[in-house]
Amino acid sequence: MGTGHCHCGAVRYEFDGKPTDASYCHCSLCRRLSGSAFAPWLEVPSANLRWAGGENLQIYDLTDLLDISFCRTCGAPLAATHSSWPDATYLLMGALEDDSGVTPQYHIFTGSKAPWYGIHDSLPQYERRREKA
Repeated sequence: MGTGHCHCGAVRYEFDGKPTDASYCHCSLCRRLSGSAFAPWLEVPSANLRWAGGENLQIYDLTDLLDISFCRTCGAPLAATHSSWPDATYLLMGALEDDSGVTPQYHIFTGSKAPWYGIHDSLPQYERRREKA
């Protein structure tokens, strides 16, 4: 089981089973959302995810396809859902309480990465969205 929470602890989550994917996203939306050069995301089946403190969980429609879940109290972003993959929830890895046992395996949207950031690892890079297997 994996667990995580927002900065203030008002919203917590846990998930069962092994995450199905993990990546570093360099798109402009994720850069603004995270306030950093990229956002590390962990994909879990939505059916395996449970929220606590849901009254503090706010959902923001970031785009027509993408919703972001964040804490109303501290503002910390926690998760995203994409209408193209309704059975998956993407958790920001910085909110995890422990080691999920998974590390990001690739970079996506490198075509729009921050110009001041250089990628210095040997992971695969995709300029656009990587199609799911």
